[in-house]
Amino acid sequence: MPKDYLTSLPAELFDYICQLVHAYDPKTRSSSDQYLGSISKAFLPFARQRVFPRLYIRDERKAEKAVIVLAASPEAAACVASLTLSLTEDALSTQKIKASVLNQAISNLTRVKKLSVTGAGRFAKALLSPRKAGLLPSLEDLTISGRFEGWADPLAPSFYRNLGRYSRLAKLSLDIQSKPEGRSQRAKAVERIAMPWSFWLLMLSGQGIDNPTASALAASLGSTALSLHGPIGTITTMSDRLRDLPRSVIQLVLAQPISMKEDISATLKTCPWVIALSLEAGFDCSAILRSLSRSLPRLAQLDLQPNRTFTTEDILAVLEGPAKISSLQLLGVHEPDWGDYELWPEPDELIPVIEVAERENVKLRGEWAELAIKRKKAHDARLEAEREKEQEKRREISRAAAASAAEW
Repeated sequence: MPKDYLTSLPAELFDYICQLVHAYDPKTRSSSDQYLGSISKAFLPFARQRVFPRLYIRDERKAEKAVIVLAASPEAAACVASLTLSLTEDALSTQKIKASVLNQAISNLTRVKKLSVTGAGRFAKALLSPRKAGLLPSLEDLTISGRFEGWADPLAPSFYRNLGRYSRLAKLSLDIQSKPEGRSQRAKAVERIAMPWSFWLLMLSGQGIDNPTASALAASLGSTALSLHGPIGTITTMSDRLRDLPRSVIQLVLAQPISMKEDISATLKTCPWVIALSLEAGFDCSAILRSLSRSLPRLAQLDLQPNRTFTTEDILAVLEGPAKISSLQLLGVHEPDWGDYELWPEPDELIPVIEVAERENVKLRGEWAELAIKRKKAHDARLEAEREKEQEKRREISRAAAASAAEW
């Protein structure tokens, strides 16, 4: 064991030093920060827990070293709660990392909750097809982004038969950056995959999602929520993607290129069981909002990203009047897309929405709604202060009049 000044300190004192030093965080990195990774005693358990909770690796050589360390040190691997790899498609190939080392690294990640892999096709495939039960026992959120090279149809349910071996998996996100190599066909029968009770969300994006097996995969996994993000340059509409939507899906999160401005009202009428809808870019939201009460009669949750296709009046229409959604309980108004900031109303103009929502007992959420609520509170406080000031003036006049009458 190497000797230096820190190594000679009592463990309790070194632990105190660890508490005073920042653990490295890529999101908040600053040249003035002191990082725990530079401390020589970081191999101690209590130091590892502060160094390794989140790993973000973009360099292939560093990724190879990390895999070797994770395979060789179960103690270090057990400290990792979030692992993100952003690499080329051929990274971590068989020529560079042995299968036994890769499998051991995966086996040692017993506490990782969030795992995101971009590229590294071999590693990604191993994660999507776990070889045995009990692997990644804490995994809740799995994101895979890549070209899925060699996959005839990346959304074919047969590739995901073993996902149920992740006992706590809740979310699966697939960003398929290439079109299918084979010919996709609609499944004649749904292959049921035994997923854990915790699983609820399937997120699909990229060039590869525009094939008939997308709905089949959602049905096979039993997803209650489905997120579809249409890629730039596609001619496939969201209405096409929502065709044959499985009845297990009761929540929809939809987005596509802004230029499309699609009205999906007619398609939504074919899935009246949906109770939650999130609309981001790429839709004619004014037309959709005005018909939602008829399209989705059970809708309880609606989330909107403000854009140039609808106004405050369109939001008010779902809260009151003939187009009111009587079942609505939660309304989200989130931050506008950067390209629509100048064209969409300021949060102050949402104050009427706040007032009507309070009257109709509809809860609000989202960045734009929260700003509007703060502006309304500030506005109400100013009005209250002005009323109090006016009442005080009247009281002073009354006291002066009473004093004058007493003198007479």
